[in-house]
Amino acid sequence: MLKGSARQGESALSFLSVFFHELSLTVAQTPQNGRHEAHVLDDMLETIKSVFGERWMITLDAAYTEKGLTGRIVEAGGAYFVPLKNNTRIFKEWAKLTFQHPPAMTYQDEERRSGETWIRMTSTQTEIPDDILLALPAAQTLIRREYHVTHRDGRVTQEVRYAVSSVLLTAREAEDIWRVEGWNHDRHGFGRTTVPSRRSTLHTVSVIPMAIAGVRCAY
Repeated sequence: MLKGSARQGESALSFLSVFFHELSLTVAQTPQNGRHEAHVLDDMLETIKSVFGERWMITLDAAYTEKGLTGRIVEAGGAYFVPLKNNTRIFKEWAKLTFQHPPAMTYQDEERRSGETWIRMTSTQTEIPDDILLALPAAQTLIRREYHVTHRDGRVTQEVRYAVSSVLLTAREAEDIWRVEGWNHDRHGFGRTTVPSRRSTLHTVSVIPMAIAGVRCAY
């Protein structure tokens, strides 16, 4: 929401913004006017295409996993990268079942920061269940990301998350997209998370030849 825009008896203004990672730059912004974010984003696809041409990817929150929107993203020359959360539980369960089989690729890295040790293992599958394909046209890669964090007090926390993309990604490429997305969330003060969300953004990634796009909901 726009700070200071609330008036007595009126709601504060809320905007959906297209944000470019590497430049930390908002390149487009549209008021929601009470509409669902997915409908606002649908109206912004032409603007995104005019800025980034035919090679771009948009990172989305699970709230955007709707067949019409993801299909139109692909039709506009774009691609998508979207997490599978509890509000898309059936897709998430299909992803879990798929990863019971050996993954196509796996990438692991380790990072030490602020006295903590982070071990991440990112895996990909290219055999997409029909139920996911029906809802998310052109899906090509399922991603499973598991990480273990050893805290300074010796505690170990663990979490597994899933995502899907319409681009054929290696495990390293998927991890790079996920990491860049999470790093920008941290840098802009939206909490310490490494999951693409509806506060996602636009960036270019050297591992794949396209601009990577997303949206930020200004709450």
